Amino acid sequence: MSVTSGELFARDPSENNSWKNTLEAFSNLIDRSAVDATRRHNTALNEITSSLQCAANMHRYNMKSMKCRLGNLDSKIDTILNQSDLLVEKNKMKSRSEMEYLEERLLEMASKYAASVEKECCIIKNRLKQQDEIGIRKVKNMEATLSMEEFGLHVSHETNRQVEVARLLPDNPQYIRCKRAATDNVKAHFFGSSSDYSGINVLNVFKIENKPLLRAFQRQAVNLKPGSVKGLFCDAPDGCIEKVVVQGMFNDDFGRKLFQQKVSIPGHDTCIGKAKERYESSISCPFPTTFSKYSTLQGAFLNGDSPKYLLLCRVIVGDVFVTSNGGFPAVDHRGKFDSMYSSSQEEYLMLNPAAVLPEFIIRYDLVNRYSSSCDFDNYKSSLIEPDFSSGYIEESSFEKPSWIIPRFRPINVEKSHALKQLVRTAEIQAGKKRIHENAKDQRENLWKKIVQTLNE
Repeated sequence: MSVTSGELFARDPSENNSWKNTLEAFSNLIDRSAVDATRRHNTALNEITSSLQCAANMHRYNMKSMKCRLGNLDSKIDTILNQSDLLVEKNKMKSRSEMEYLEERLLEMASKYAASVEKECCIIKNRLKQQDEIGIRKVKNMEATLSMEEFGLHVSHETNRQVEVARLLPDNPQYIRCKRAATDNVKAHFFGSSSDYSGINVLNVFKIENKPLLRAFQRQAVNLKPGSVKGLFCDAPDGCIEKVVVQGMFNDDFGRKLFQQKVSIPGHDTCIGKAKERYESSISCPFPTTFSKYSTLQGAFLNGDSPKYLLLCRVIVGDVFVTSNGGFPAVDHRGKFDSMYSSSQEEYLMLNPAAVLPEFIIRYDLVNRYSSSCDFDNYKSSLIEPDFSSGYIEESSFEKPSWIIPRFRPINVEKSHALKQLVRTAEIQAGKKRIHENAKDQRENLWKKIVQTLNE
């Protein structure tokens, strides 16, 4: 029987079949290999199981360690968060304290501003009052000057130019000499430290040219001794200037002869002249009267700040009776002497009107020690005045302001008390609500500028 396939070959029962032995040997080999594979498989499975158990143990350990670490981390995070909250709260408190300090400073500045504006208003009112007084005095001085010039024009016309009086301009040499003589010849210590006045101020100087008085004076000056003619000052009351110009120290009979009986004005009837009317309405200058080289006599204190008159005269002292007493004795002087001299007062008492020739009229006033002038044309104020229209409010109607001073700043009790008083006064005068609103607006504007700067 022929073998055609491997299966038949393997089933061949003959003993000479070598393939059967080979198959058995192969089968045994396979069985042994299977046993080794099973053993290796079991070994690998055991290793895998041990690895899984080790991994599980490691995982449990890692999880436990991770949970422990997470717990510590949570506590640290909580601690950090708490510290952050404390820091935030501390910053808020600091910011609040700084804000309160800024508000306090703004309120202080606003209060000082209100107080300074109030003081400035008082100063300006006083200056305006002083300026009004100066203006009134200037107007009165101008009226008096024009009145005197008017009198000079009329008296020159009505006396046929025998008597003339004219105002000297400030650049005139005679004006300068008269002003210097009046201001420099002030008695030493005449204006004491307790006096309200400190000197004199020359307003106008008028020159008198009286021909009849000059002729009478020249007749007296014939054959004089050297040094007999002096330039001396004399007080003149305000209402006697017209008669001093016309008749000097003589009586009215001397002056009336100089005027025309009637004055002709073109287009009008003849009438009494204005100069003569003023002459008749004025008073005679007291005579005998005192003369001195000093321009500050006791009459300077009469009528307070109103303008006064000094006469600068040429005087013939002639034969002098000297007295050391405080005044002039009442003695019969006729034919014995022409004047008296008091060495204690340094004054002459003139007895002969013909020996006195008035040459200049000096109009002056006293300089007030405490007055000050202000240039209002150049005065400018950059301050914005608050509204004081609400009027005065009693302090009791306000609540006491709450003062919070930051703890990081030293406290000056006296300064704090003074500041409270200052702010309270400003709140009463300017209005507490207005000051706080002003501070709030300034703070908001400041923050807007800060934000704008940061954004840029």
